[in-house]
Amino acid sequence: MIAKIADARLLWLWFAITCALSVGFAVISQVYGFRLLDGMADPGKVLAYVGTLTNEQKFVHTLTTATLDVLYPVTYAALFAGLTARYYNAGLPYLFIPAALVVPVDLIEGVIQIIILNGGIGLIGWKFWFTLFKFILFFIAFTIAIVGLGQAIFTSVLARIRK
Repeated sequence: MIAKIADARLLWLWFAITCALSVGFAVISQVYGFRLLDGMADPGKVLAYVGTLTNEQKFVHTLTTATLDVLYPVTYAALFAGLTARYYNAGLPYLFIPAALVVPVDLIEGVIQIIILNGGIGLIGWKFWFTLFKFILFFIAFTIAIVGLGQAIFTSVLARIRK
């Protein structure tokens, strides 16, 4: 299983899908003129911002969260886990924990956002904590993956210099 998720072709696929979804978020939010709630945590600012959205914007945001934002954490977490497996040789299994945990946390945050966008403001406090936890897990998983990739690149360059 570890060798499978570390396969270079699969990593490129996860990277391409993650990039495509990122572009999708940017295009949709630009076309419909709203910011995604995923980057907002402060309860007062979230509620104030949601209050400025039109019904169409709320609908499109809800649809985006229920589709693209369900795929997104799966793809970026798979990419981070795959890079971790590839560059740490699966020798440190606890390094996979942030990539594994960020998926359910991001999905729960999305459900909370959909509820908030549809008038359920009672969960605003939960959104704060899930958004904060999501960003912490994301940046830890990202850092682990990038450090591994960076070490591999550095080692490769150093080996070529020594030849």
